[in-house]
Amino acid sequence: QGTFPDDPEWSTKGDGVWAPTTERANSGVYSIKSPDLSNEDMTPLIANVTLNTNPVWGDGTLVFSILAGVSMPFDDLLYYVDGQMRGQFTEKTYFESQQIQLGPGPHEIVFSYRYNPVGLGVFPPESPDRIGAVYIDDVYFLPSGVTIAPAGPPASSIPGTASPTVSASPTLKLEQPTRSVLPTPVSSPSTIAPTSIPPGAIYYDGFEQGTFPDDPEWSTKGDGVWAPTTERANSGVYSIKSPQLSNDDFTPQSANVTFNTNPSWGGGTLVFSVLAGVNMPFDDLLYYVDGQMRGQFTE
Repeated sequence: QGTFPDDPEWSTKGDGVWAPTTERANSGVYSIKSPDLSNEDMTPLIANVTLNTNPVWGDGTLVFSILAGVSMPFDDLLYYVDGQMRGQFTEKTYFESQQIQLGPGPHEIVFSYRYNPVGLGVFPPESPDRIGAVYIDDVYFLPSGVTIAPAGPPASSIPGTASPTVSASPTLKLEQPTRSVLPTPVSSPSTIAPTSIPPGAIYYDGFEQGTFPDDPEWSTKGDGVWAPTTERANSGVYSIKSPQLSNDDFTPQSANVTFNTNPSWGGGTLVFSVLAGVNMPFDDLLYYVDGQMRGQFTE
C-alpha cells in the first residue's frame, strides 16, 4: 500500500529509519528494510522499527516473515515484546515465517537493528554471502482459534504496484515452525578413538578420546556442567552437550564451557561445529572472545 511508516500502528526511529524497499520480498513486491548504519568511525548505531497492536484485539498470534541478513560482530537484529527481549535473528539469506504469541490488549513489538553492537575497532573479514540488512514482510495477526492464514504468490524482484498481495485461496492451516534436527546415532561406540586431524590444523578435538573436561585447554563451570555425549555428533561418535538447567521455579541459570588457546599459536582461524537447539525466551547460547560477546546461536 506504500503507506509505511505513516500507518498509525508502525513507527521507526533511531540513528537511521527503516523504509519500504523493492529489493527483496517474501510475497508481492515490497517489504521494509533496515537502514545502512555503517560508518568510517565504526560507531555503534541502532535503528528500531516498532509495531503497536490494536488495544481491542484479544489473544492470538502475530505472524511475520523476516530475512535477517546480519551476522555478528558486524550487526544483528534483536526483537522485544513489551520491553522484554525475546530473541535474536541472524545469518539468513532467505525469508522465514516467525510467530509471537500475544495475550489480549495492546502490545509493543520492537525490531532493533544494531550496527557494530560490541563496539569493535576493526572487523574481521566478511563472508561474501553477507547481506548486511534485515527485511520484514507479510505481518498479520491471527486471533486465537483462527487457523486460516493468507498466502501470496511467489516473491517478485520486478517492481510493479504498491497494492497489497491477495491470494485467491488461503492456506488451510498455519503450521508451527519446526527445528532442523540431526539424526541420533543408532549404534553405541565400540572404541574411543580420535578422528582424523583436518589438513593444516595445528589443533583438533573431536572429543573421541574421552578426556573432556580434563584436557588442560577445556573447562566447564556454572549451575551445571557440559559433558561428553553420544546423542548427536557432527563426526565420529562423541560431542559435548550443555546440561539440563530447567527447574520448577524458573530460576535463570547458566552453564559455561571455556576453551583457552595455546599462547604459542600465531594468528589463525578457530573452526567448530555447533548444533544450537535453543530458542528464546526458553534458552539461548551466547559466545564470548576474550570477555567480549561476539554472537549468539539459536534455533
